[in-house]
Amino acid sequence: MKITGEEIVYDGKFISVKKIAFETKRGTSGVWETVKRKTFGKVVSIFALTSDREVILEKTFRVPLGTYVIELPAGLMDKKGETPKEVIKRELLEETGYSFAGEAQLILEGPFNAGLVADEMMTFFAENVEKVSEPCPEDAEDIKVIKVPLHELVDFVMNPPDGCKVDIKILGVLPILKRKLAERIWERVGSQIRASGRELVSRTVGRLSKSDNGRLSFDVIDKLEKQGRITVEDALQWKQDIQNDIDLSELDFY
Repeated sequence: MKITGEEIVYDGKFISVKKIAFETKRGTSGVWETVKRKTFGKVVSIFALTSDREVILEKTFRVPLGTYVIELPAGLMDKKGETPKEVIKRELLEETGYSFAGEAQLILEGPFNAGLVADEMMTFFAENVEKVSEPCPEDAEDIKVIKVPLHELVDFVMNPPDGCKVDIKILGVLPILKRKLAERIWERVGSQIRASGRELVSRTVGRLSKSDNGRLSFDVIDKLEKQGRITVEDALQWKQDIQNDIDLSELDFY
């Protein structure tokens, strides 16, 4: 398939609508109607987690649906010159009153409704967020902040409060976030092991962090020991390092 032309058929204040002409695989001509937001970048959202392991969500009234939708805090890059990380930090503060030190971590980006809109979304992660002020949403924003314990998030999304719909992108973030946190944990342990001179073990950590989502089995350590690739002392110390430095419950979202 290939694009052969496009025409703007509606040019509003916040969006434009295009007719995009295309040619199919068999050479047939077609027209696709698409929507594009007028912004300076992608849509941004954030998976924000408090020190008590609570996820910050928003219950917001969505006019197109005529009802409330539970979503991750999100916003548009509607101010020229702001970076995505600056925008999502500002939006989180304005809509929820929560903020965090440093920068958010990008965990996922890409299209989210490619059959209709040309927009893409960037989803960030921030931990240890704290409430620092009262929310100050705009007049057209009807938002209530909801805190959900991380271990209850799946049940909450599958059984939302009466009168609410749920943005299904919330659960789509979880597997990716879980993988990212696993890689971060094993990178930390790997650097500690490298600092102690156990290079073989460190390389093994690097491979396994990508192959099994960070859940390194003690059986692997035992196997390396039996093969003579690490000493008994190294095997015991490595296991101790893992027990001391990694809280695998951090990965148990669902």
